[in-house]
Amino acid sequence: MQQSPVYPIQLSLLNFTEESRPKLQEYICPLCKGIYIDPVIDSCAHIFCKKCFVLYLSNQRKENKEQIICPLGNIPLNLSKIKDFDFISDIIKNQKIYCNNKDKGCQWIGLYELYNNHMKDDCPYQEIKCKNDECDCHMLRKDYAEHEKECEYSLVLCPQCNKSLTKKRMKEHDKECPKKKVKCVCGVELYREDLEKHKEEECIEEEMECSFSVYGCKEKIKRKEIDKHNKEVIQKHNNYFISWFSDKRKSMNEQLIQKRKRIEDKK
Repeated sequence: MQQSPVYPIQLSLLNFTEESRPKLQEYICPLCKGIYIDPVIDSCAHIFCKKCFVLYLSNQRKENKEQIICPLGNIPLNLSKIKDFDFISDIIKNQKIYCNNKDKGCQWIGLYELYNNHMKDDCPYQEIKCKNDECDCHMLRKDYAEHEKECEYSLVLCPQCNKSLTKKRMKEHDKECPKKKVKCVCGVELYREDLEKHKEEECIEEEMECSFSVYGCKEKIKRKEIDKHNKEVIQKHNNYFISWFSDKRKSMNEQLIQKRKRIEDKK
């Protein structure tokens, strides 16, 4: 046997001020026993909270009822005649109500028509989630400003490149930001994005291949010492060149001999 649905109270009579409660005694939903929220009137002229009535209809359909009857009797309902009952809504919205967080310390009292906006946007004692998507922290609205100062998922701008990123990511970004000023080993200060080009073309401390490497010199020399190196090993470079040239000529002679041989073989 399927259980009857539970209709949670959305708004209790006790939420309203002592002054307003007597005026609302007759505006109690028969399903949830709370004050009407978005009331609707059925074809039998009975009134319910809209959520309560929708839940009732859903339960009736789950039970595969051939005909849906009124919650307060055995009279079949004409669903096409279900209507919003704004008259009651207008009465309720002009009654004074306490903040739902009264017990936590909120002293707000206002008209019910302002209640939802107060809870959604203003109540300092309402629990809210951090606005940063990656952060799962919850806190009272009054504590949010302090949380945001410390939240590692708050967005900040990189002072070097103006890229927007979280505080947590900033620590890693600082190690790779292309616009951050860095100092080369040679002492020159420049943007990180220009460092590699500087090393390739200008840095006096960067090691380079000797200009005679193509002829056989295998030494690595700092850019600032190239001239000194070339002067100190002139004879060695000459020997490298002579050896390279000798090997080149020998190779060319061998290729020439092979070519002549192929020509002779074709005769």
